[in-house]
Amino acid sequence: MQSNFMGRDGFHWFTGVVEDNNDPLQTGRVRVRALGYHTENKEELPTSDLPWATVMHPITSPAVSGLGHTPFLVSGSWVVGFFRDVDLQEPIIMGALGGFPTAQPDTKLGFNDPQGTYPSYVNESDVNEMARGSLTAETPLKKDTNRTTAINPAVFSGLTVNKADGQTDTAMGHTTISSWDEPIIIDTNGQFGSYKPEYPHNHVYETESCHSLEFDDTDNQRRISLYHAAGSYLDIHNDGKIITKSVSNRYDVTDGISHTYVKDQMYITTGNHLMIRANDEQVAHNCITIQVGANGHINIVTDGGDLNINVKGDVRQTVSGDMSVNVTGNYYVESDTEIEFKAPNIHLNK
Repeated sequence: MQSNFMGRDGFHWFTGVVEDNNDPLQTGRVRVRALGYHTENKEELPTSDLPWATVMHPITSPAVSGLGHTPFLVSGSWVVGFFRDVDLQEPIIMGALGGFPTAQPDTKLGFNDPQGTYPSYVNESDVNEMARGSLTAETPLKKDTNRTTAINPAVFSGLTVNKADGQTDTAMGHTTISSWDEPIIIDTNGQFGSYKPEYPHNHVYETESCHSLEFDDTDNQRRISLYHAAGSYLDIHNDGKIITKSVSNRYDVTDGISHTYVKDQMYITTGNHLMIRANDEQVAHNCITIQVGANGHINIVTDGGDLNINVKGDVRQTVSGDMSVNVTGNYYVESDTEIEFKAPNIHLNK
């Protein structure tokens, strides 16, 4: 006896191919051509006449009020599901089926992507190439190709000043590098790179435009990588090193207090101007403070360029030790009012 009740008249399951994912209701439904139920002849049964199939979510995605993950099936996806009605017009998709495509899509036949996009390659596993540990994967290759190298840091080798008693003193700066490179991504010429996943330990999520997110659990090669199709990315390497790259402008805005602590050295290099400003009309006193330890030095070095200091207010200098000014050219001091010198002894041409 038939009851026309879902589940009591048998379980009608199917496999099929998604041919349309542009749901007019925007609920994540897809049109599916089911093997054994639908013909591949698109003149007899065009894609537009296929029933809309509801997509089942996992228990980690509530699928209500915008919570959870959005459905992500593309035309050309192989899926498995069942019909919840006896007329076989209300399919439900339970999941997608990966495989090993052997032919490009034929847009003239059913059971194919009507746009001819997917599968985008043949004779290769549908599992993401980064998850399979491919060293020719597009994303890590782009990172390596676009690496920035030979970045010159600020280097200070020493400054000799003539003291008042005729002796000399050298204030030494410190640096350990003459230039640095953006880290290598893929192993090349024996140089160990950050990307070396082993199947099945690299867990990858990738979208149609090649945005990707990797969680690599490969032994001694653990990584997290967030990549934007334009080429910007954030990588966390096995040793905890963090690499961020922006191929365009970057904006960091903090409404509260921002703290930065570097235990060792810090290098900042720009290809053009470096500008620092402290200015907020709502703050009574804006200031820039540069402070070094008891044995530290503040060095301002120009590579043959000028040094301009413009102050619209007063300038006060307090020096608890000696102060020397060495000029190899002319030295000019000009005042619109008075110039005063005060000392127990003033020597000229000593």
